[in-house]
Amino acid sequence: MHEIEGLLSSRSIDVCLIQEPATDCKGIYLFDRRPYRVVASGVGPKAAIVVANPAVGILTLQHLSTPHISVAVFTVGNRRLVLISAYFQFLEPTQTHVDALESVLDSVSGNVLVCADVNARSTLWHERGEMVVELIGRKNLTVNNLAGSVNTFINRGSACLDVTLTSYGVNVADWTAVHNLTSSDHAIISLHRTVRA
Repeated sequence: MHEIEGLLSSRSIDVCLIQEPATDCKGIYLFDRRPYRVVASGVGPKAAIVVANPAVGILTLQHLSTPHISVAVFTVGNRRLVLISAYFQFLEPTQTHVDALESVLDSVSGNVLVCADVNARSTLWHERGEMVVELIGRKNLTVNNLAGSVNTFINRGSACLDVTLTSYGVNVADWTAVHNLTSSDHAIISLHRTVRA
């Protein structure tokens, strides 16, 4: 988490959506006792939203958040974006997490950005991925991961387990997945977003 904190300040990052954050008895390690605003639910949350820029408005949607999904409304000026950080626990049925995310998507309106570790590979060779692709189609979301980009997870094998999804009206630019910025086996995904007013 020290590495992520360093990236927030050195790269002037406004908001960070984290899956599988390091936690301690106080919450999200480091971020719960620094000048950050943290959106996370439950004890030992698996998904979080960390706001580093004090000029950014953030409204936590606690009634939609669970230990595996953090939901907040991000505002800058008159622009509004619903942020969803989601983690699909590998040892739990994928359908459980797909249903939970779909329920959140059914409950929000407007522009949406989802960053999720879905722990599922492409439908071409893995049935977990098929459930995720069906959700994307039902909710008319756009996958922003660039075709041919590096895999977002590298350990004993490699795969694209982390996905960036947006609703119509949200444009993502400069989507990149970079390894070796942290000691994690997942890449840091960086992007710039624009929202139609």
